Amino acid sequence: MDQSFYRLFDDISSVMNRYTPKELSQPRLMELIHNPDFLAFLDANLAITMIFDFQTQGYFYISENIKETWGHSREDFIIMA
Repeated sequence: MDQSFYRLFDDISSVMNRYTPKELSQPRLMELIHNPDFLAFLDANLAITMIFDFQTQGYFYISENIKETWGHSREDFIIMA
C-alpha cells in the first residue's frame, strides 16, 4: 500500500473522531456520508464500500474500486427512479 493511503488515513481519522456511534443521529450520519474527505477515504480503501439507502431502495454510495474488483462499474448498481 502506498504512502498516500496512510496520509489519507491520518486525515480521515480527525473526521471520524467527530462521529461516535452514540452521536450518529440521522443528521450526523448524513453529514458524514456527504463529507468529501470521508468519501475519498472509502475510495482509497482496499475494500469495496457500498452505502444502501433503504428509503429509496438504491445505493447512495459505491466505492470506485468496484470496477477493478468485481468487473462492474458503479452505474451497474444504480437503480434509476
